[in-house]
Formats: sequence, structure tokens, C-alpha cells
Amino acid sequence: MDLFETLAKATKPCKLITIKKDKSMIELSILLGRSPDLLIDQIMGNAFKAGYVIDDMCVAGKLLIDQIKDGDLITNSGACLFHTGSYDKDATKLFCKLILWGIGDCPECGGFSESSPANKFISSSDNLTPPEIKGKELFICMNCEHEFYID
Repeated sequence: MDLFETLAKATKPCKLITIKKDKSMIELSILLGRSPDLLIDQIMGNAFKAGYVIDDMCVAGKLLIDQIKDGDLITNSGACLFHTGSYDKDATKLFCKLILWGIGDCPECGGFSESSPANKFISSSDNLTPPEIKGKELFICMNCEHEFYID
């Protein structure tokens, strides 16, 4: 286990926010030779400990680099070096595309959702069996209010 794996496992402070596993994150993890989950844990641990990221859904959908540079005079490559251990030009470009994301199931922001009151229920005839939802179940994100279906 190298230093980065040790640090990532020791620092997992965020319960609501993570980094979206999109094309940029996958490419960055391949470039750095680490798994996406390990790299996300490392970056989020560093960002949270340094006070750059708060564990709140209000930052979901925002670029990580914007949160890091907000009020600080830090270069993109300096931020990449601090959070990933790499000063590589390609790594910096990918790092600047990372998006903060919620850990819920909303496809728009990663927020947590709940079943919509608009769902149509079918009652059972015996009054002992709970009613079932007719068709796909509609959910509403509690953060961005996006409506979506989950099978």
C-alpha cells in the first residue's frame, strides 16, 4: 500500500458530497495509475481537511477547482499537485474538469430523492396486502426537485 492509498483510507470525511465519476475522473485515475474510488477519497479528504469543500449539497454540480480557488491565490497546477500528487499538464487539465456531486440517486445533482405523491397505487382486494405502485415509480430530488423514474 503506497502513501496515497494510506491517506485516502484514513481520510473519508464527506458523507453527502463526492466527485462525479465521469470521463474526466476516469481518465485522471488512469493517468495517475489509481482506482477512481481511491483517487476520489484522496482528493475529497485533502479538499475537506484544507477547508476548500464543505459537506453540503449546495456545492453539488459545481467544479471542484472553483471551490478550491474561491478566495485563494492558487494555480490550477498547484491545486492538482496538492490534491493528487501530480504536477503533470494533462492531469491538471483533467483535474480542472472534476465536478462535485452528491451521493444520492438523482441523475441531475446526485441528491437524495423521495417517492412522489403523484405515483398511482393499486389497492389489493383483501385489505391485508399493502398497495402497490402501478407502473414505474416516480421520484423527486429533495435538492434540485428534478423528477425521474427508477425501475
